[in-house]
Amino acid sequence: MLYNVFAHTPPKNNASKWHSLIEHLLQTARRAKVFAAAFGARNTGFILGALHDLGKINPKFQLYLRDCNEKRKGKSVPHSICSAALLRHLLMRIDGSDLELAICLNGHHGGLGETGLIVTHGGILDKWWYDPQNKNLKKMMYESLSCLDICTPEPLPKDVFRRELRLRMLFSSIVDADFLDTEKHLSAAT
Repeated sequence: MLYNVFAHTPPKNNASKWHSLIEHLLQTARRAKVFAAAFGARNTGFILGALHDLGKINPKFQLYLRDCNEKRKGKSVPHSICSAALLRHLLMRIDGSDLELAICLNGHHGGLGETGLIVTHGGILDKWWYDPQNKNLKKMMYESLSCLDICTPEPLPKDVFRRELRLRMLFSSIVDADFLDTEKHLSAAT
């Protein structure tokens, strides 16, 4: 499923080299894993990288990319909230204690948001998850998980200050890994 969808349009110097979504997710995951290993969170780094742009599997987002590539004004489609809602749901299935990890995905383009508004029961991600309009997209994302080799994240520290620092370090890891992989694609020569 992930092999026929894209993360980014081709670079200007190579109009036929689309950035495949699976390649982008796995390369970002590998980088984020290395970055997060420095502070004992390699599995979590990998998970965040592997899921961060999974919402781009949305056919509406794929149409947006094609429109952009053909110089048409496409309608932007949010993707971060989809990935973050999926991560929150997966964490709920484990034990629900580290739901804050989802804010790293939700804000990977715009910055960390307020945990209480995002990951709590009735929060932004909960509302997205239970919106019937998202049923097919959720199914597509779930079906794609088998391609991503998702593992169990390391638990966040219990101490509130260490927990906050860990979240910020993980956020930095995913943002940097995403940026570096996107930059590599967009600056690729023929």
